Amino acid sequence: MSRAPVLAPVLAPVLAPVLAPVLAPVLAAVTLVTLLGAPVRAQSSAGPDSAPPSARPHRAGAFFLAAGTDALGKDFGDAAPGFAAQAGYERRIGGPRSPLALRVAGDYWRAGRTFTGDLRDGQGPLDVRRTTTLVGGSVLGVVRLPALGAVRPYALAGVGVQQYANRNETDWVPHGPNTASKVVYLPPVRVNTVSYTGGLGASARFGAVTPFIEGRILVLPGLGSAGAQQVRAPLSVGLRF
Repeated sequence: MSRAPVLAPVLAPVLAPVLAPVLAPVLAAVTLVTLLGAPVRAQSSAGPDSAPPSARPHRAGAFFLAAGTDALGKDFGDAAPGFAAQAGYERRIGGPRSPLALRVAGDYWRAGRTFTGDLRDGQGPLDVRRTTTLVGGSVLGVVRLPALGAVRPYALAGVGVQQYANRNETDWVPHGPNTASKVVYLPPVRVNTVSYTGGLGASARFGAVTPFIEGRILVLPGLGSAGAQQVRAPLSVGLRF
């Protein structure tokens, strides 16, 4: 029995409030590049790179690199968006004109913040640095939509496994002229969780590379036990090559 009918009503209320603000920059970029790309392609000299996408040779697969930020960017009240990165391989499924592809990707997200708090033994207040990371991998299905001029929009969805971790430590605290100490909360919080991903993107091929912009919603249901935010929204730009 398929799990899609079961997951849909569960994920829909979570994704709906954040989907519009996250994907709006992607849709705006698609419109802008489409308006700018059509005149450029019309003025280009004849050749493989100036031909319409339907007339260009197709590659079965390509590596990709992408980097950006988290559009939501909050964790335990943290407003710092941090850094998000993704790398992997994407391969077309079917013939040269097939709109379907399979992507295998490694995911990374890191953010840091400093806050003031009291230690468990009553010391404080002290400045505490919190470093939060998210590392994992995803398998995504990609569906390429009809081209808009020089731009090819696409949708993607899939599942993965992620490890969430955060580490808290104080700065060096002086006790005398030649003594000081640092407090580190060990072990750091670590949570392994299944992830569900959905998103939209747009690409425009230029010679041997294909730049793209992409917005995704990443749902991490296992983080509820750690009191961490369960929805991420990576917004990134990258290259397929």
